[in-house]
Amino acid sequence: MTSASGNLSKAAVDSIRTLSREALRFKPSVDILGGWILRLESEPENRFPGFDPLDAPSMLSHVYLLENDGGRLRYRVSGEAVNDLFGSNHGGKYIDEVIAAALITTVEPFYRDVLRGAVCIFKGKVIISPWSNAEFERVLLPVSRDGCVQILGTLSVSTTAPLRTDGPLPPETREGYHFTQIDPVTGAVRKTSIPHEDLPIDQLPYETSLKKFSQGSRV
Repeated sequence: MTSASGNLSKAAVDSIRTLSREALRFKPSVDILGGWILRLESEPENRFPGFDPLDAPSMLSHVYLLENDGGRLRYRVSGEAVNDLFGSNHGGKYIDEVIAAALITTVEPFYRDVLRGAVCIFKGKVIISPWSNAEFERVLLPVSRDGCVQILGTLSVSTTAPLRTDGPLPPETREGYHFTQIDPVTGAVRKTSIPHEDLPIDQLPYETSLKKFSQGSRV
C-alpha cells in the first residue's frame, strides 16, 4: 500500500465514490463516508479531515476512533452499537484486547494501512449457527487530530443497522471476511478475502450478542 503524506489524490477520491455506490449496503456506512468526503474536499489538497464525534450526532452509536498509542491501536471512542455488539465498552482498550488472538495478525494490518492514508471497506458474513447469520460492514477512514492520523471507523450489522435507500442496493455480502482497500495516491483498488472456513468462529467475541439479535436478522 503506497504511503501518503496526509492527503488523498483525486483518483483515490473517485475510487472511493465508486465503491460507495457499488459496495456499501448500510445507511450508517454511506452517511459517515459521505460526510467524510465532503470534509476532505473542503481541505487544501484533499488533506485528511479532522473528525469530532459531535459532527455526526445521529451516527455516534456506529462510530469508533482508533489512535496509535506506543505502537498499539487504542480506542479513543467506541459507539453504543459497537459496544452492544461486543458486549463491552471498548473505550480505552487496545484492538489486540478486542479482536480474537487467532485473527489479530490477519486483520490488524488492514487497520494500520489506514494510518498511512488508505481507505478500507471491510465486509463479511459470519455464520455462528444455522439460525445466526449476520452480515457486517465496516468503513475505515484516515482522519487528522493534533497533527497525527487516526482511524475513523463505522460498524453496521444486519441485525440492527438500516439498509441504504438512496439508490440501488449492492448485492449481499458473501460468507467470510472481505477487505477492499483504496490506495491514497494512485486510487488503485486491492481486494483480499478470507474464506469462512478459515475464520475462528468459536473465538469471535460477539457470538452471544449475535444470538441475542438473531431473531430480527435480515440475512
